[in-house]
Amino acid sequence: MKDMGNPFQEESRDLLSLDTKDIAHHTAAELIGTHLEKCKVRFQEFMKGLEGEEESTFYEPIKKNRVDFFRQVPASVDSSKQKVLKEDCQLFSKLFISCQSRECDLKEFFRHENQSHPAALSDGGKLHTCQKSHLTTILESQVTTPEAEPDADTIIIDGAAHATEAGSKVIMVKASDTDVVVIAVSVLQALQELGLQQLWVAFGQGQHLRWVPVHDLCCTLAEKSKGMLFFHAFTGCDVISAFRGKGKKSAWQTWDVCDEASGVFSKLSQYPPVVDDEDLKTLEKFVVMMYDRSSTAEGVDDARLDMFSRKQRPYEAIPPTRSALKQHVKRAAYQAGCIWSQSTVRQPETQTPANWGWTKKGDLWQIVWTELSPIAESCQQLTKCGCKSECCSRCKCYCFGLTCTALCSCRCEV
Repeated sequence: MKDMGNPFQEESRDLLSLDTKDIAHHTAAELIGTHLEKCKVRFQEFMKGLEGEEESTFYEPIKKNRVDFFRQVPASVDSSKQKVLKEDCQLFSKLFISCQSRECDLKEFFRHENQSHPAALSDGGKLHTCQKSHLTTILESQVTTPEAEPDADTIIIDGAAHATEAGSKVIMVKASDTDVVVIAVSVLQALQELGLQQLWVAFGQGQHLRWVPVHDLCCTLAEKSKGMLFFHAFTGCDVISAFRGKGKKSAWQTWDVCDEASGVFSKLSQYPPVVDDEDLKTLEKFVVMMYDRSSTAEGVDDARLDMFSRKQRPYEAIPPTRSALKQHVKRAAYQAGCIWSQSTVRQPETQTPANWGWTKKGDLWQIVWTELSPIAESCQQLTKCGCKSECCSRCKCYCFGLTCTALCSCRCEV
């Protein structure tokens, strides 16, 4: 109220947002008068569809009236990428100049990210997303799906555990989210212990509807079914970033040749998840193999240096640092072990996300991308002094025991 003023004392006839004071276009004000009628028309069309012969109409969402009353011009993606590229070019130019006079530790350099957010996991500080539905396609390829809807005792949207306890032997879960399929795979064993015989997932809508036999899928996946939760979160979901350029298919193919990852995936798919150094070491090996099957490096930091220098990969096409990967593993473990694994628990136990790669600022939770500061802020070899004449005891380079470089403002001989 102090910053924006009292909205009830506003005398303007413009249509504006109370919290931001953004003024809508005059055509938006005219649309508001007809918006309710348009919604009623959509609803009537939906009700008429229920009277038809198509049974699937009930599960199809009502089409939205796409009207942006307060449209904001999005920030240019190209300009943000150009800014990052410019900063990276300056950083490597400074490193090259420093290496002419100083012994630079490249291994230390590649332990840090260039920016405050890792290029392999983020898009300018935001989550890097992937097509998580590709995982459903992979899982469907493992079994034979029927062409017609199978018979089921109960057809539900949610509450499979309750339906099983009530005596249902064959359950059909209707869903359009890959998360539901993955959770169904992980909880099948618990439901079978309660007496369930078959669990189906009716995935998709309309012409794309198909029926996934989860009970058969778990038999085919064998031990992999126990680690599906963490695998799905680790390779990218709605709240966990994906690896740039590495989708579900690449990760699945890596899992096929990296058997030791199964134990870690299974462990971190259960509550309470515990991430130790051995787990992180195994996941580092998995990530290195996902980026380069021929790499002999066991750690991501060594692999970053090798891929960028010897194999000349683009910086955004190399793995994240070990510090960034550790926080990513924590977020994935929290989502899989603390949230999804307790899907059938009536009163699940909760843990604060603060210990799992998140930090709270005000009322919002924000991602902790890495515990190490960007290389430009932490690398002593990039230090430059601003001495006007010859350097003395107050000189930054002198304090760190470094020789001055061409980047320095002093008159010392380089």
